[in-house]
Amino acid sequence: RRRILEAEEAEAERMRREAEEVELKLREAELEARKRREAEEAERLRGEAEESERLRREVEEAERRRREAEAAERRRREAAEEDERRRREAEEAERKRLEGEERRHQEAERKRLGEEEAERRRREEAERSRSQADEAEKRRREAEEAERKRREAEEAEHKRREAEEAERKRSEAEEAERKRREAEEAARKRGEAEEAERKSREAEEAERKRREAEEAERRRKVLDEAERKRQLVDEEETKRREAAERERFEAEQAERRKREAEEAAEAEGRCREEEAERKKKDAEAAERKKREAAEAERKRKEAEEAERQCQRAEGAAGQQEAARLVVERTAVEQTLLKSAGLPPRDKVGDPQKALMAALSRAAAKPPPKP
Repeated sequence: RRRILEAEEAEAERMRREAEEVELKLREAELEARKRREAEEAERLRGEAEESERLRREVEEAERRRREAEAAERRRREAAEEDERRRREAEEAERKRLEGEERRHQEAERKRLGEEEAERRRREEAERSRSQADEAEKRRREAEEAERKRREAEEAEHKRREAEEAERKRSEAEEAERKRREAEEAARKRGEAEEAERKSREAEEAERKRREAEEAERRRKVLDEAERKRQLVDEEETKRREAAERERFEAEQAERRKREAEEAAEAEGRCREEEAERKKKDAEAAERKKREAAEAERKRKEAEEAERQCQRAEGAAGQQEAARLVVERTAVEQTLLKSAGLPPRDKVGDPQKALMAALSRAAAKPPPKP
């Protein structure tokens, strides 16, 4: 019987320690859950800060890209204007070059024609000289032959022919002089015509420059009007972009508030899940304690059954010994009830609930110092 009581006392001590361990584990679980919630909150705040930083960087990046696009557009317009100016200069230079080439070509053509004319005349003159030389040689031979046959007659004829030849040469010289003068007159008239053509070209060039100046003035006015319209369009575009930026900012604010609401809902859902998990664990712990209490009750019943068997076995040992054992048993039960915090059995309707309440109170007490 003493061993049974010691066993029950050891079992109650073990259950108390298990209850203390369960309570300690519950506290650790609650501390861990609180740390996890704090870590999640810190992570959420950090995520919000990172999201805000990312949004700020995106806005700055968009602003930088817009500025770069405007600078690129400005550079493109400047490059287009520079290209247009260079194109006009190139066209002007090309026009001047073509005019210079045309003048040089005409001058070269005139020189070539003059040289061809001079060459033709020189050849004609050489041909005439050669023909004359051939004729003179032939006549000389004839004269020599005639001189050999009829020297006196041929001498007179020869003189007459020489006089005719001199007259002919004089006529040819006069004809050459007349042609030279005609050529000079033609050259003078051609020079006058070229001068008149040059003056006409200069007048046309002046008229063309005046028209180009008027065209440039008109284009400048058109460009000024286009620039003014572009500025108006840019102002409208700037206003539209500002409105779009405000709308986007408001949409981002609404999206952020929506995300915060969703995160709050998710956090609330996580809290509900954690609460449900905690309740589930509490229910499992209660079920385990209930099973342990049922096990203790079963063991107590077995001990009572053993006690009854002992009493039946020792029924003949005497009433005094039985009374003493009952008194000792009652004292031991009271000691156990006090140490465990259980009320008397006759004052309890449900022994299992009373045992669970006692175990909970025992788990809440601090462990005894060694």
